[in-house]
Amino acid sequence: MKETTHRLIETFFKEHPEMSYLFDRACLAVEKMAGVYLPNKIMTCGNGGSFSDSGHIVGELMKSFLKKRPVALSDGDETVYGKLEGAVPALCLGESSPLATAVLNDIGGEWIFAQQVYGLGCAGDVLIGLSTSGNSAGVLRAVRVAKRKGVFTVAMTGQSGGALKEECDLLLNVPAAETYRVQELHLPLYHLLCAAVESERWD
Repeated sequence: MKETTHRLIETFFKEHPEMSYLFDRACLAVEKMAGVYLPNKIMTCGNGGSFSDSGHIVGELMKSFLKKRPVALSDGDETVYGKLEGAVPALCLGESSPLATAVLNDIGGEWIFAQQVYGLGCAGDVLIGLSTSGNSAGVLRAVRVAKRKGVFTVAMTGQSGGALKEECDLLLNVPAAETYRVQELHLPLYHLLCAAVESERWD
């Protein structure tokens, strides 16, 4: 890990001492995420507010967040590439309404994320599942399928970790139990992950 990235993570946990126990785990998450290049990808999933957070993570990864991300042009054609920014390949599962409703109708809502992981996931990918309780049936199924496909799984949960604690490869359990408080702590934590990945790739 770059020294600048390490300092960024250290500073975050000095400012958020209540989450300092997550330091080593955050470093591992950054290492895994920063190592994702096409054809691999980072997939995110969650329900309700966590679904919004899942999309938010993708937004920070797929374009510039805190730093400029210059694109190396292969042919120098500014009319095509001029305003594009460097991207970490990422997608938020569940955003395709036709697919989600087809799975909901034909299989069941708890299989929406798992179906997409089955169709898209491959070894070298990373899946980030968000569940404030750690017990979301849909996120659990996605994690189980992902692990069988060689995908590295990260769970962002509340303090207990719920059922995901025993299923995921890496648990990021913030020190809160109430849904809204967990979400309030998830946001700065995933902002850190995205900023640190950006630092690793473009600093």
